[in-house]
This record gives sequence, structure tokens and C-alpha cells, in this order.
Amino acid sequence: MNLLRLSLRSLRREWHLPELRTLAASLVLAVVALGVVATLAARIERGMLASAAELIGGDVGVSSPQALPEAFAERARRDGLQLARAASFPSVAFAHEQTQLLDVQAVDAHYPLRGKLELRDAAGGTRNGQPPAAGEVYLDHRALVALGLQVGQPLQLGGRELTIAAELLRQPDGGELLALAPRALMSLADAEQAGLLGTGSRGRHRLLLAGAPAAVQAWRDWAQATALPQGAELITPEQTQERMRTSFDRAGAFLRLTALLSALLAGIAIALSAQRYARRKTAEVALLRALGTPRRRVLGLLLGTLGALAVPAAAFGMLLALGLAQLAWLLASQLFGNVPTALPLAPSFAAAAMGIAVLVGFALPPLARLAEVPPVSVFRQSMQRRVRRFDALYLVPALVALGLIWSQSSSLTLAGILAASLLGVALIAALLAGALLWLARRIAPGAHPALRLGLAALARRPALSVIQATALSLGLCALLLLAAVAPALLQGWRQELPADTPNWFALNLQDDQRAGFTRALAVVGGNQLNMLPLAVGKLTAINGQPVDRL
Repeated sequence: MNLLRLSLRSLRREWHLPELRTLAASLVLAVVALGVVATLAARIERGMLASAAELIGGDVGVSSPQALPEAFAERARRDGLQLARAASFPSVAFAHEQTQLLDVQAVDAHYPLRGKLELRDAAGGTRNGQPPAAGEVYLDHRALVALGLQVGQPLQLGGRELTIAAELLRQPDGGELLALAPRALMSLADAEQAGLLGTGSRGRHRLLLAGAPAAVQAWRDWAQATALPQGAELITPEQTQERMRTSFDRAGAFLRLTALLSALLAGIAIALSAQRYARRKTAEVALLRALGTPRRRVLGLLLGTLGALAVPAAAFGMLLALGLAQLAWLLASQLFGNVPTALPLAPSFAAAAMGIAVLVGFALPPLARLAEVPPVSVFRQSMQRRVRRFDALYLVPALVALGLIWSQSSSLTLAGILAASLLGVALIAALLAGALLWLARRIAPGAHPALRLGLAALARRPALSVIQATALSLGLCALLLLAAVAPALLQGWRQELPADTPNWFALNLQDDQRAGFTRALAVVGGNQLNMLPLAVGKLTAINGQPVDRL
């Protein structure tokens, strides 16, 4: 008979056994614990990168003080990426005998590749718009107030007369903390024709790219292997979220290790259930061996039954993990409601694979030993167990645990420390459990009858009682660790900024405005004012040597 069909028939016949149901429940628990944490972590990470991509206007880019070589754009087109060009520079605008320094950004018709331009028209309506056409400009509210202009009126910028087509409310890469001047958005063609990006300009050119993740990564690898122009640098979403990403990675690693500890505790339940299942199957396996069934086929039947149990249990655990992760995401919508990400499936598949690894690693030793039952044990039960001083199979659970810890921590040192710590906690818990069992046997004769029966039941199987007590201790240790470390992680996240970080910033404050500004600041509770001079310049030469030749 086909081995798979025989395994399925065996599983259907033995499904009522509590050992198999415990194996299935333990596997589901392991997959859910790993899958929920991994799915949420991956979704938040993707959301952070998506938000960061909106901040820079693309998936990746390169910034340079001079025009970029065409090779960068050609390579991007070859990789199937979308392109957008932009340049930023300061310039002075003139209108109604008023002047105002502006932080100008000139963009082409493809900008932005990520994010949206939020504009307000002359009627006061808000909309998501396109980049300004030739002869048009967008100004933010500060620029309109400073120049006394309204949407639809003209101004002079770079020697050209432009029409204010809309008020600029929001743009990608438009919320810098140290914005020295009001913002303006104009056409890149107008800026080039006006000579605002010529020789000696303080402009900074940018090439923004967007597309499939694999193509973006390929372009990044090529750009990093290519010599960038003098002063050029790559713009990546990770740079904008670097500080937050460090804290998130730290918290995510802790949560993943905590979930892994839950999976390993489920592995202990799997090992105990597999041991009891092996004892129950001993007579049946001995009969099969006596009828001439080879040892390899017996082992294949046992592993096939285990696999037939593992696949639907892991699939159910995946579905449950995805549902719980989605529910947790919806409950936290106030925190992540604006993050445009879909529910990732890969972490759940990885969790299912790790859950099956836990099942195989912890259930394999007793099942492999079961396949070695000699045929003569049908007549003599004393032959069912062979006494061994050492069995290498029982190293498999330890190796599986170490491998999973290393895969989740991404650090061999951290994996070793965590494994040694868990081993130390387990040894201490086992010693305490053994001491309590010894004490229970001493006090049981004089105890209450009900208590005496309970203590006798614990002492009847001391090894099983010690293992169960150790597993319970590790579970409580994980809960206490989570309760102690989670607030510390949150506090450390809040303390990422120095204690003396300013709460407010004011730029371009003149000497005659200082007294009034100090009084206004005192009204809102600001009493620590630190005034620093600020000058903007461009480094062109060092000791008479141009910087582009250094």
C-alpha cells in the first residue's frame, strides 16, 4: 500500500488519541506565536520604509552639487525604473516692491514618484495636484504672506515672471526642520532657462527613482559600486528613519525572541506528547516488525503520519496568525492608520516552517527510537526498550533550538548568551523541582489524604514532573522578561534624543526682534533661550584649491 495513503489512514484512525491532538495544538501555538510577531514586525517595517519613501519622493535617489552624469539615468531606464529630476536652491522673489528669500525646488513633470502634492487653489479648495507647468510656481503660506500675494498673481523669480498657480500645502521632502526660508515649487525647465542652475549656483541636483523592489535594489547595488561624483550621495528611505529604525529593530528582535521562547516551550510539549505516543505505539510497531516490515518503512510510516498531522496544523496556524495580526493592526489603526501596506504573507510561511522544524526536532528522537523496536518484543516486553548511555538523536532538539535562536537574533553571540541563559534557568528550575519532589515524598505520609494522593501522583513519575515544572518556569520567566524589558525598551525609545534637545526652533531672527520673541516665548512656558548665529555659505576652495579637484 502506498506509504502516504497508509499514513493518512493511520492519522485518521488515531486522531482521537490525546497525544496527537496535543502535538497538533502545540504546533498551532508555535506557528501563531511566531507568525503574529513576525507579520506585525514586517508590516510595520514596510510601513516605515513606505512612509520614508514618501518623504524623499521616491524609492531611492542620488543627490549631487552638480548635474549628474547621464549614466545614472540610463542605468535606471535599463532596470525599468521610473525617473524624476529635481533641484533645490535659494533664490529671491520680487513682487510689489517686496523681496523675499525662498527655498526653491525645481522639478520635472514626473515629480513626485512617491507621495503627493497637496495644493490649495484660488477658491480655497484643497486637492492633490501635479507639478507646476512652465511659467507657473507654487508658494507656501509663509511666502504668500511675506510678499503680500494671492493665488493667481504674478511674481519675479530668477528674472522670469511666473504666475502663482496654487498655494503649496504639502510636498514630499518639503518638511525639513531647518528650512531657512519659505518654500516655492517651480518647473525645472524654467529654472534651467533662467540660469538658476548654472555655474556657481548653490543648487543641489537630485535624481529620484521608483519601481519594483528587485529593480530598485539592483540599481542601488550598481550605484554603490560606481564612483559617485564629487560631493554626491545616495538618498535612501533607511536614512530618513535611521534613529527610529534602530529602536524598532531592537524591540522587534526582543519580541521575536520572546515568541520563539513560546515556540520552544511548545516544543517541550511536543516532546512529551511524542514520548507518550511512542509508548502507545510500541506494541503495534513490534507487530509490524514481526510481520516482516522493514525498519525503514516503519520509520517512514511514523514520519508520514507526523507530516500528515503537521501540514494542516501549520496551515491552520498560518491562517490564525494572519487573522490575529490583522486584528492587532486594526486595533492599532490610530498609530498606523496612515501606513499604506498590505498584509505580508512571507513571515507566516516562515513561521510555519519554523513551527514544523520545532515539531520535527522535538518529536523525531522518540519516533526514531520507536522504529528500532525489535520483533521479539511482541513476546517479551522487557525487550521493548534498549538501555543506552548516550543517544545522539536527543541532541537534535538542542540543535534545532540553537538554530532557531540564531536565526531570530541574527547574532551568534546573542544566540549563545540567550541559549546559555535559558539553559541556566532550566537547570535551576529542574534542581528546585527535584528538591520539591524530594520534600513532597518526605511530607506525604503525614499530609491530608487528598494532598497525599496529589503528592504521590507527582512523585510517581519524577522525571515527567521535573520536565513539566521546568517548562512552567521557563514560561513564567518569559512573561516576567516581557513585563520587565518592554517598558525599558519604550523608555529607551523615548530617551533616544538627548535631555537638552530643544522643543522649538526659530530661524532668521533679527536683533531688533529678540526682545519681543523672548517675551512671547516666556508666555508659552519657554524659559531656556539659546541664541546662535547662523550663516549659509558654499565651500568652493580650500587653500586656493577648488573642492571639485580635491
